[in-house]
Amino acid sequence: MNTVGHDRSTSCQPPFEVSACFPFAVPEHVDPHHRLEALYRTWCRRVSFDNAMRVLALRAGLDDLPGSEPDDFWAAWAMTGCGGMCVATARALGVLLTAHGFTWRHALARIDDAREPDHLSTIVTLPTGRFLLDTVALGEVPVLLDTGPHRVGHSALEVRSRPTADGWEIQWSTPVNRAVQRCHVLPALPLPDLVGFYRSTQESETFQRFNAMLYARRNTDDGPVVVIGGFAVRVDGDGTVEPIEQSAPDVLITLFGWSERIVTRLEQAGVFG
Repeated sequence: MNTVGHDRSTSCQPPFEVSACFPFAVPEHVDPHHRLEALYRTWCRRVSFDNAMRVLALRAGLDDLPGSEPDDFWAAWAMTGCGGMCVATARALGVLLTAHGFTWRHALARIDDAREPDHLSTIVTLPTGRFLLDTVALGEVPVLLDTGPHRVGHSALEVRSRPTADGWEIQWSTPVNRAVQRCHVLPALPLPDLVGFYRSTQESETFQRFNAMLYARRNTDDGPVVVIGGFAVRVDGDGTVEPIEQSAPDVLITLFGWSERIVTRLEQAGVFG
């Protein structure tokens, strides 16, 4: 079982250079597509999709949920190792893409049957086409949007795309129960104020299930690891879900690289069920 280290330096305290906060080096001669693949794969294995800061803020009765600005996100990530939810992580990824010279834009999306947009994803434009990088799907391979349909990855990390009349439908399966998640990406919709959008998504029905207990997912060399409340599981290459013997708090420290301090706060807040 591999252990993840995390540099809790102050390199991400604003103002900061995100390249110092999130070290990533690929030789200049590598073509843009392979550089993008390497960057997204590194993101999926270092930044978790989780609701840690959200549940702590809700338990404390705070009106403003943390992570709405990229500077705040990166500062918290450097100190705690925690990631965030879709809008916070998508905006932080955009800053990282800019730092490495990529041309990108955000796109609104609807999850499953939501009537209004409740998700934010990221589209990168390369000479070879447009590619989706989603910080919730964590598929590790950028999804080609042009033409289609397309399928990338396999088993627990498989992501599919197909064009629709107003954009694209992206599908992936949740790692634990293998439920199909459908994301309708709507690139023609104008972007709203993203701070306000972040707040509105946190109040939507889609995200209410993230209020009760901790949810965290991060990819590892051995497959996705998921913590739900007090339980931790690993999903192997063929999609088999296996319980992890370590306690959920220990998994967050050793496999996710979260700080002991933030895990202690989560324990005190009772988010492990």
